[in-house]
Amino acid sequence: MPAHFLLVGDETDLPVLQPLVTRLPVDAYGQIFLEVGDGMDAMIWPVPPGIQLTWLPRGDGLAVRGDLAMRAVSAWIDEWMPESMGEEQAPFVMWLGCRGNAGADRVFSDLGARIEARRARG
Repeated sequence: MPAHFLLVGDETDLPVLQPLVTRLPVDAYGQIFLEVGDGMDAMIWPVPPGIQLTWLPRGDGLAVRGDLAMRAVSAWIDEWMPESMGEEQAPFVMWLGCRGNAGADRVFSDLGARIEARRARG
């Protein structure tokens, strides 16, 4: 079973994330959330067919850097990390950025706790 990827970052993480994305396996599946500042255009990155790349523009410049990405990850956690899952689960591969965002530690801690709980049940 191929790994389930979750890659999250903002414009400060693009120099690290772009090379990672180019090395994803062809059978990879998952989600990439990239939050970018006002005036930055979404770029076309070649991704495997099973990967969804979502650009999150902050728009009017009033949003705190990383907040949109954290909301997207929180929604992803609710959808992909329900408390009860089937026995067979794909391994997770994650890269989590948005350094300096106050909510990032809480969101990533929640994600880590859910992954550990699933491992303990599995």
